[in-house]
Amino acid sequence: MMDEGRRARLNVDRISSLPDSILTDILSRLQAKEVIQTCIISKRWSKLWPFVPCLDFHYIESESEETRARDLERFENFVSMFLFRRDNATDLHTFSIQHQGRYQKFKSAFVRMWMLYALTHNPKKLHMELWGCVGFQLPDCFFTCESLEDVYMELGALDHKEKIVPDKISLPRLRKLEIKYAYFGDDYLEKFIFGCPVLESLCMNGCDLKMDNISCRTLKKLSVRYCCFISNCSISAPNLESLEFTEPIGAWTKLKDMSKVTKAKVSIHSSKVRSAYYGYEFFSSLSSVENLYVSSICFKILQEELPKCPTFHNLKNLTLGKHCMYCGFEIILSSFLKHCPNLEVLTLLHDDGLCQFLYTQEMVDQNLEQIERFGCKRLKKINVFYSSSNCKLNWLVGLLLKSTLDLQAQIILTKIEF
Repeated sequence: MMDEGRRARLNVDRISSLPDSILTDILSRLQAKEVIQTCIISKRWSKLWPFVPCLDFHYIESESEETRARDLERFENFVSMFLFRRDNATDLHTFSIQHQGRYQKFKSAFVRMWMLYALTHNPKKLHMELWGCVGFQLPDCFFTCESLEDVYMELGALDHKEKIVPDKISLPRLRKLEIKYAYFGDDYLEKFIFGCPVLESLCMNGCDLKMDNISCRTLKKLSVRYCCFISNCSISAPNLESLEFTEPIGAWTKLKDMSKVTKAKVSIHSSKVRSAYYGYEFFSSLSSVENLYVSSICFKILQEELPKCPTFHNLKNLTLGKHCMYCGFEIILSSFLKHCPNLEVLTLLHDDGLCQFLYTQEMVDQNLEQIERFGCKRLKKINVFYSSSNCKLNWLVGLLLKSTLDLQAQIILTKIEF
């Protein structure tokens, strides 16, 4: 039997005896709805929520069409009332609004009120996932908020991109910016970057960009995903270390001052992209990379310019993404690897759903006779990720075995779902 003294010690609420600073830190890791629910624990807990520095409001749309509008209204009122009753003298560290749904949209008046509250409480991190909140304009105080260090902003939608047209930009502490579905016209992105003197990470997703030049000496990481370049653009970032270009469309893009880039991903899958923009000259700017991911279309673009292809002396890891077995793939691969003398790991993503094996066994045998052995003397490992085992995969493995006879490279096959 447990003695009374031991039972009493076990029943002690040790968490509630912790200092307020620790308890509010614990509450900062919960969503706002869960923070309010802690009020039922005790009177002490009911007095803590107004002082929580990190607020996360997460709206999940109802599956029931009948209750969606009512649920959204309740959420908007909940956020507004929470902020109204919160301790006004307590600064914010993080303010997050996330919208998970497809049909109901936040009212712009509510969003503006929430953002104005957040921006007047010195936030360091701001996350606004608004999903198509039509008619909302970022308030002027956003562009001059001196406390902001990390911003994620999803402003509009694919069919409605919000314009960014600030009069003044001064974000002296902003280091990380990720923005989705925005329109930067008349060189406003260049002006935006100029107003962020310590910006290190920039990610643009689904944005429309109209500018002649993007230049940033402090930038270390740049991601451009599914963006439309309305005019020809030159990108200069002498201290950039990581670059991602995924499915850019529109006008010509030129890279300058990329000598410090060690990690790059260039992924093009659409015929809408003009191949001439992403050939020899584009990849010449990335000749210093150590880790390179190239989509199958990009790899095929280089086919015509292999003699002019730069030598990637620092390249140690090369990934060819979801490649198609187009005619001559094996010859292009062998030729390209001549330009990678220090390659250590080669990764091939073989998606059978995308693979187009368009030539006969006779053509295969002829190409295998022409292929030269890989010239990468330091090649240690070849990873092959595949979706299904069939003749195409067998052909690929045969190609790799023949091309690495003089090497001690290990070939590893892994089945995954793409």
